[in-house]
Amino acid sequence: MITSKQVAPLFSPLEPAEIVPHLQTHYAWLLKEHIHNARDVLDTAPKSQEALAFNPLQSRPLIDMGDEFICPAPHFLMDKFTGTGLYYTLASKLGAKFTNALGHAFEDHVADQLRLLCAATVHREISYGKNSEKSCDFLLVFNEMVLLVEAKSSRPPESFRKSLTPARELHALTKARDQITKTAKLIRDGHEAFKQIPRDRPLKGMVVTLEPHFISGTEAQEDILEGPDGGPLLEVFAHDLEHFCAWQQENERLGKDLLDAWPDHEHGRFRGLQGVAGGTDRENPIIEHHYRRAVDIEAVKNAVYAAETTQLRT
Repeated sequence: MITSKQVAPLFSPLEPAEIVPHLQTHYAWLLKEHIHNARDVLDTAPKSQEALAFNPLQSRPLIDMGDEFICPAPHFLMDKFTGTGLYYTLASKLGAKFTNALGHAFEDHVADQLRLLCAATVHREISYGKNSEKSCDFLLVFNEMVLLVEAKSSRPPESFRKSLTPARELHALTKARDQITKTAKLIRDGHEAFKQIPRDRPLKGMVVTLEPHFISGTEAQEDILEGPDGGPLLEVFAHDLEHFCAWQQENERLGKDLLDAWPDHEHGRFRGLQGVAGGTDRENPIIEHHYRRAVDIEAVKNAVYAAETTQLRT
């Protein structure tokens, strides 16, 4: 399938012969390796919980049979091709070289989203002091408020997902909070480097994460992080921000709407952006632009058509 003339254009500019070694390196194990890893998992899994143990196919969803690949669970293969799957594949291979590059790329993406908002003047991070220290990543000036934003691309660790590590001890979130709080103090103190940021309106804080921190702010994680004004630090993940900016790009009263919808400690993180987000069917121009750049849509259509035609013939 990979080498067929209908599918090969999807991998352009790589040739099919260049794809197979990557699949063998990152997506496949030999059958004997799969058997060995599966036995190791079962040997270490608690009794009666074998069904909940890690499935080695999640790590390498293909079985390399020499002249072909077998994929027993196709949904695991699709997971490996998602942003999250690629993150772990590349992070384990390239380490900080990849994660640092991803962090910079994510900041640029967040900047593109925020610049869609007509109601805000967006400032990128500001350097200050003799050591050229950095403020938070973005400072959004609305007529009614100033929103301080920090972007974090790191994933929530397993201990946090299991609610063993509270939000107040999670490095990515606490570092974002500290950066926002420090920036707010510099603004309030009238630091020369921040003279373009007004001091006469409320200061709010928001951290944008690449992956959702679902349990933060829920009953499982009641310790909601405080923003620069003592209220909750709003936690938003990339998809929510993309949806929000698509709907609110022309809203000239967005500063007031945000201020009115901002969560309090009683309601946690589930208000805020969601309170003014709008519907679900408005396209995000940034996402559409990058999708059309990255994907040869005609090649996809031709490949799908060819596959459907082949099925009809057989």
